[in-house]
Amino acid sequence: MSFSWLIWDLDDISERTFKIKTTIANQGVEYPPDLLKGQFKPGQLNLVWSLDLTYLGKVEGFCYLCGMREKHSHRVLGQVVAPRMGAGIVLEALRSAITTRGGHHEGVFLHTDRGKQFVDQRVVKLCDTAGIRRSMGATGSCYDHASIESFWSIFTHEYFFSHGFANLEE
Repeated sequence: MSFSWLIWDLDDISERTFKIKTTIANQGVEYPPDLLKGQFKPGQLNLVWSLDLTYLGKVEGFCYLCGMREKHSHRVLGQVVAPRMGAGIVLEALRSAITTRGGHHEGVFLHTDRGKQFVDQRVVKLCDTAGIRRSMGATGSCYDHASIESFWSIFTHEYFFSHGFANLEE
């Protein structure tokens, strides 16, 4: 039996579109441990928050969206859109999440990837002051951020792309 129909001609496969890299790890930085250790279903509210960044294309170029999602309810607790990606956008999203939860954040695990904006000293200090425990997954692991990555997919495909946003203000 021949399976020649399974072999694809690589010239017929379309190339992926350009993708901006949003996770840039800092060399020489000490990262917090992975406190979740693969337990991605916390079973109660306000135990694990997931924080991530994505980019959004618009007529004037790109902007960045930083979002915080509670892992049990999947509720978006804070989101910020900005023209640049950095610690400032992360701080705003984190403060928004703390406000949204009305002070019920003591002891929360904040799980992120190893992007340099998540190890910025201002972010570390805010987490320490608020009693939020930082946790970071292993480099290249897609499973620990699956809930917020699925949110980015839903948001961009079902909302962002169906609306004509020309600039950051819109």
